[in-house]
Amino acid sequence: MDLTVTIKYKDLSLESNCPVERTVKYEDTEGKTVILQKDTLLQNKVWKGTELLDEFMKKCFRDQLKFHPTEDSL
Repeated sequence: MDLTVTIKYKDLSLESNCPVERTVKYEDTEGKTVILQKDTLLQNKVWKGTELLDEFMKKCFRDQLKFHPTEDSL
């Protein structure tokens, strides 16, 4: 089975720090789609990388998947 994770930011703009809507969902090869999280955050967190994507994904999938450290981890 393949698993595709999509993170969508709605109305993201470099010129603005207005809150944006973020939707995280995954779809498997059977076409099943599950929305894991839908929230709002300030754009500067996206652009500055203050919420690390790896940590965010671990929070979203903590009950579904096991995460293993890699040699490339910081």
